[in-house]
Amino acid sequence: MMKRTVLTLALLVTSSGLSIAQVTPFNMAPEKPAGVTAPMPLPTQIQPDAKPQSPVVVKDANSVSAESTISDRHRRNLLPFGNLSLTGETDSRRWVIYLTQKEASASESITIGYQNSILISPESSHLSLEVNGVMAGSAALDSPDNTDGRMTFKLHPGVLKPGENLLSLAVQQTHRTDCTIQSTYDLWTRLDPANTYLTFNSNVAGDLTSVGDIAAVGLDDKRVTSIEIVAPALDNPTRTEGLLRLSQALALRTNMPNEKITIQSDMPSVYRPGSLIVLFGTTSEISGMVPSLPIEAQTGPSVAFVAGLASLGGLKPLVISAPTAQSLQSAIDTLAGSRGATATDNSTMPTSRWRAPDAPILDSETRLPLAQLGVKSEEFSGRRFRTGFLVAVPSDFYAQAYGEAQILLDAAYSAEVLPGSQIDIYVNDQIASTVPISVRGGGIFRHLPIKIPMRHFVSGTNKIDIEAVLHTAADATCAPGAPKPTRPRFALFDTSEFSMPNFARLGITPNLAATNSYSAPYNAATTQNPTAIYLSRLDTDTFSAAATLVGRLATGAGHVIPLEVVSTPAAISDRDGIMVGAMSEMSTALLMHLGISTTSKTAWHTPEAATRQDGNQVRFEDWKAKVNGGVWQGNIGAFGDWMQRNFNITSETLRFLPSSDEDFAPSDNSSFMIAQGRVSTGKGILTLITAPTAADLKEGMAMAARGENWHKIAGRISTIDTANTVVETVAARNVEQFATQPFSLSNWRLIAANWFSSNISIYAFTLGGFLVALGLVTHFLLGRLGRRN
Repeated sequence: MMKRTVLTLALLVTSSGLSIAQVTPFNMAPEKPAGVTAPMPLPTQIQPDAKPQSPVVVKDANSVSAESTISDRHRRNLLPFGNLSLTGETDSRRWVIYLTQKEASASESITIGYQNSILISPESSHLSLEVNGVMAGSAALDSPDNTDGRMTFKLHPGVLKPGENLLSLAVQQTHRTDCTIQSTYDLWTRLDPANTYLTFNSNVAGDLTSVGDIAAVGLDDKRVTSIEIVAPALDNPTRTEGLLRLSQALALRTNMPNEKITIQSDMPSVYRPGSLIVLFGTTSEISGMVPSLPIEAQTGPSVAFVAGLASLGGLKPLVISAPTAQSLQSAIDTLAGSRGATATDNSTMPTSRWRAPDAPILDSETRLPLAQLGVKSEEFSGRRFRTGFLVAVPSDFYAQAYGEAQILLDAAYSAEVLPGSQIDIYVNDQIASTVPISVRGGGIFRHLPIKIPMRHFVSGTNKIDIEAVLHTAADATCAPGAPKPTRPRFALFDTSEFSMPNFARLGITPNLAATNSYSAPYNAATTQNPTAIYLSRLDTDTFSAAATLVGRLATGAGHVIPLEVVSTPAAISDRDGIMVGAMSEMSTALLMHLGISTTSKTAWHTPEAATRQDGNQVRFEDWKAKVNGGVWQGNIGAFGDWMQRNFNITSETLRFLPSSDEDFAPSDNSSFMIAQGRVSTGKGILTLITAPTAADLKEGMAMAARGENWHKIAGRISTIDTANTVVETVAARNVEQFATQPFSLSNWRLIAANWFSSNISIYAFTLGGFLVALGLVTHFLLGRLGRRN
C-alpha cells in the first residue's frame, strides 16, 4: 500500500512538472478575457535572514548611467552623415576623424554597419576600408534582409595617429541577373551610423585632457555633436555676450557638420557619446558642481579639464572659470583667440569632416587638376561609372544667368563601347551637360572641353559628378551565367582639369544661401562695428537656439564673429543684426517688413490654423483641377516649362520690373523658420530665427544646423518640418544689390552681362534703342558728309 501511494505521488509530481514546463512555448490558445485569472506562478523560497545586495536588486540613476558610460566609452561613432548610400557599380566616400593620443593608441578595430540591396550579387560585390591610405580589409556584401549587418576590420598597430585621420569606404557592386544600365540604379549599400564605430581596448572615448583635444569630441549614434554649456548665471544679461562668444569658439574647435549647443544652469544627469560638457562661471558660482576646480581659477582666468562626476562615469568636463566676472571674459578670450578659433585659410572651405578633401574656393579664373580635387585615375569594366568632387564659390557669386565653366576631360574608352554611350556632368545632382560617344573602335579624349552653364552653381559648396554611361554588345545579349566583365571599358585620368572663368562679384539680399555658406554679411563684422543680436528672452530654449546659430555662423565665417547683445529690436536700425525668439514675441511691424503674414503670430501651430489650412487646400485643389482642364491653359503651361528647361527663361526674366514678394504664412506642418531682409532703415541686413514656441525654436535650430539641412537653406525664407525633416524655401522676387569689391571695369562688365541676361526684356529694348540710335546717327552723318543717293 505504501509503495502504491509513493508511486502515485511521484507520477503526479512528474506530470505536473512537465505540464508547467510546456505552458509557455506550446500554448497556442487565444488570449484569455480580462476577467479570467492567470494561473499562479510556482512559489519561490524566501530567505528571511539573507541581506539584500543593493547594487543587484536596486540600481539608481547614477549607477545605470555610469555603466552605460563605460560601455559607450569603449567605442566611438564614425559616420557624420545620415542616410549615406553607396550606389551604383562603384562608389566611395572619404572623410576625416580627429583622435586624441589615448584614442589612437587604444584603437583595435573598425565596425561597419550596413544593409545592401537584395539584387546585389555577394560573390562579386564587396566593401573595402582604407585608413590613412592603408588597406584595412575588404568583405563581401551579404546583408540584404538584415538591417543589422556588420563587418569588422582589425587595424594594424600604429595606423591611426593623434590628430586627423583619413577614412575611405569604397564598394564594388554587381547585379545578380541584369546587365542593363537601368539595373545599376538598383545597386546600393546603406551605412548605419549607429553601428559604425571605432573600438578601443580601454575606456578612452571622450577622455579629453587638453584644449587641443576638443576637436576629438566625436558624435553620437544620431550623428550629432553636442556642446552642453552649464552656466548657473545664464539669466544674468551681463553674461550673454560671453556665452555666445564661448559658443562660437567651441564650435570652431569641434568643427563638426552636425553641432548642437545647449546652455543650461544644471549639470547633465547622464553622459551621451559625442558630448562636450563645459562648466562656465565664477569660482563662487560653480563651486561644488565638480569635485575640484583648477587651482589657478582662484587667482585668475582658467581653461582646463578637471575630474568629473561619478554619474558621468568620471568624464572630465571643461571648466572655464575665474574669481571675478571681469576676469571670466579673459578666460573666454583665451579660448576664442588661441589656435583653432581664429580665422582659417580663406582659400578652402572646411568640408573634410564630412567629405574630404576640403573644397577649394574659386573666386576668379582658375584651373585645377582633378587630382588636386581628390579624384584618382581609375579603370572601369562595368556599365555606369561615376565619380565626383567639390568646389566652392564665394557668397557674392553673381553669374547665375551667363557664362560657362569647363571640364577638360582626359579619358579613354575601349572598342567594346558602342555609339549611343555618353558622358554626363551633374552639378548639385542636376544634369548640366552631356557629351555623346559616337565613334566606334575606342578612343582617347585629351582635354576634351565639356561646358557647364554657370546657372547650376550656388554660393558655397557645389558637388560636381562625372558619369560615363557605357553600352556594349555583351550587355545587350546578357547571356545567363556569363561572368562579370573584367576587361576595362573606360578610364578616367586625374590629369583632367576643372576650369572656372572669371565671374561677376556682387552681393544681393535677401540671400540665405550666402548666410549659410559663408555667414554673410556677419562675417565682415568687426570689434568696432559688431553684429547686433536680440534674444526675446534669456531662457534655456531661446539661449540654446541662439548659441547653436552663432556656432554655425562662426564655422561658416572661419572665425569668431563680434556680437553685441541689444535689449530691444529698435537697437537694430543702422547695422546688420540677428533676432531670435518665438513668433508671438515678434512685433507686427517687423513681420510686415520681412514679408511674413501677421496672422502667423497667433495662427501658427494652432488647431484652428490646421483646420483652416486643410479647408483651403481642398478648395484650391478643386479649382486648380477645374482651371487646368482647359486646352489653352495646359498648352501655355507646357510651353513655359519647355522654355525654362531649355533656355532658362521664365515669366520673371521677361518682366521690366521685379514683382513684389507676397506675404508668407508658414504652413502648420512647419515648426521653424529663418527669414531675411533689410533692416527698416535700409542700412543693414536682418535675419530672423523664429518658431511657434521656444521649445520649437530650440529643436528647430538644432535640426536646421545639421549639415544636410543647413546647405538647403536659401532664398528669403526657409522653413523646416522637424517631424519629417523637410526644408522648404521661398525665393526672393525683389532683391537689392550692393557692392562687395573695389570698383573695376572688368567686374562691372561682368555684372552688366549677368544683369541683362536675367532681364531679357530690358536687354531687348536696350538693344533695340541702340540700333535705332545707330540708324539715326548714321542717317545724320550720311546727310552731312555723304551723298543722299
